[in-house]
Amino acid sequence: LLFTGMPPSLLRAFAMLLIGWMALLWGVELLSFSFLAFCTALLVALFPQLLFSVGFWLSVSGVFFIYQFLKIGESRPKWIVALLINIWLFLAMLPLVHSLFGTFSIYQILSIPLTLLFSIFYPLAMLLHLTPYADLFDTGLAALLQLPADGKSVEVVTPIWLLAIYLLLCVASLRWKAALYLQAGFMLLFFLYLVKQVA
Repeated sequence: LLFTGMPPSLLRAFAMLLIGWMALLWGVELLSFSFLAFCTALLVALFPQLLFSVGFWLSVSGVFFIYQFLKIGESRPKWIVALLINIWLFLAMLPLVHSLFGTFSIYQILSIPLTLLFSIFYPLAMLLHLTPYADLFDTGLAALLQLPADGKSVEVVTPIWLLAIYLLLCVASLRWKAALYLQAGFMLLFFLYLVKQVA
């Protein structure tokens, strides 16, 4: 955290880890929205500048959607949850991200499988740096970084009124299943609209 200059998203992750560790000792349930709200409020109280940090709020939103999906999938097999959570997170974040950053490219869909691979790649890459094979993945990484820069992309910004409806549905989904279904439909339609624009 110190070496990276305390970026807001990492600060949120570190605080949740620290508070989560203490909460475990006290027998508090970690995978709950009230825990996320407590951590968020505590961080904003300790570091008021986070209130104006886009990275912080996107990070908090990401954790919200992770918790939301874990709640949906609590009765499903773990391997199904592990496979589908990245798809849910990708779709759920689109309306939020596009309220700030308008660019959409079809290559962004690659983030879904790459996120799954990252949890294997990162520790393996660290281990490889202790051996003479530290550059083993360099060719693949270079290929990813050289994806056609001239690939078609579009600029789509989520209107404020539409974002407000989406956020209301997200909050309402904590209480009503109908709101969750509407939120899921909203996410999927927004994604299909973006794909249609770029096709």
